[in-house]
Amino acid sequence: MVAVAIGLLVVSAGIGVFVNLKATYRSQDSQSQLQEAQRMAVQMVRTVVQAAGYYIDPARNARMDALPARAATASVPKFSAGQAVAGKAGTGGAGDTLYVRFQTLSGDGLFNCKGDTNTSPAGTARLYLNTLSVNASNELVCEVDDGEAAQPILGNVRRMAVSYGVHESASTFDVARNVSRYKTAAQMSDEEWLRVLTVRIELTFVDGQRTWVQVINLANFV
Repeated sequence: MVAVAIGLLVVSAGIGVFVNLKATYRSQDSQSQLQEAQRMAVQMVRTVVQAAGYYIDPARNARMDALPARAATASVPKFSAGQAVAGKAGTGGAGDTLYVRFQTLSGDGLFNCKGDTNTSPAGTARLYLNTLSVNASNELVCEVDDGEAAQPILGNVRRMAVSYGVHESASTFDVARNVSRYKTAAQMSDEEWLRVLTVRIELTFVDGQRTWVQVINLANFV
């Protein structure tokens, strides 16, 4: 009986160790999957923002024509001709919203924030408006063109804060092309949106996770 009792104690201890190891594995696996999802989502954001202002054949086309003026709507601020990015400041604790425009040519492989490419007939140009924001369900969502359904691209995001690296002097912009100040969307003037060189994005995750901060160069403006 003593031997049986000792055996039961050993088995119980073994089961406890197994359960703990399994729980640890599941926790680590879940964390690994979450980090991979975050990595892919932020890479998508980085790629889309870097494409801001891209347009087809600058030698033959003008930016003002490729990125035409756009009147404000209920959900999207106005864009001046040639303007590639815009923003809307969050209020009452709500996060900011980022808008990015670029032109693509069918088959060029440039994708929007949903991961889609221009699959129109050969030689067809398309202007994408990408909208990035955080919804009430703590999801970073993407909307392509005004009115399309928003698509979640990353969960567990509490807030997105965006600021814009701008060259404040119009007279020296074409020569210097350096960031003189970072401003929020609420601080930007209409004409300063044409001189944004970088975008600083801060994603704050829920459940005590880390904050992701990235300064992204607008490749077509520097």
